[in-house]
Amino acid sequence: MKNPVLLLALVLVTLAQFSCSEDPDDVNVVEQKGMLTVDISGTSTINFEDDTLTAYTHAGLFIVKASDAAENNIWIMMDMTKIDNMIGEHAVATTGAEVQINFNLGDASHYYSASSGVVTVTEYDEKFIKGTFSFEAKDASDSKATVSGANGQFSSSIQ
Repeated sequence: MKNPVLLLALVLVTLAQFSCSEDPDDVNVVEQKGMLTVDISGTSTINFEDDTLTAYTHAGLFIVKASDAAENNIWIMMDMTKIDNMIGEHAVATTGAEVQINFNLGDASHYYSASSGVVTVTEYDEKFIKGTFSFEAKDASDSKATVSGANGQFSSSIQ
């Protein structure tokens, strides 16, 4: 070969292709288009729109996470090791359940973990998820502080 720089570039590209490996424990973040809404304690509806909604898998969990403009956050975490079929009704609890829901206020005044509730997935495949949810949650630092989530809905195309 007449051009040593070209030869070096070819060797580096070849090495880079063979040195990459996929770690099954890596987080797989999937950007989505969709919506998530929930009525919090019957006084306000929080709407989470497209660019604040993400889904990802990690360590056997399928997670839908959303944030709003006030930095309120909600996580719906589905334990894929306990769920035989995503479509259907799944119990929510603080620990040990098929599904956990966490909700926190953007001002960092409360971090709630659902003690009961239900998530119903009505549609699910590799490209789309849709369902409804409701929950009762307690604040992590003050068990007397509670919040209810009702009329929750989510739908998202997974790209």
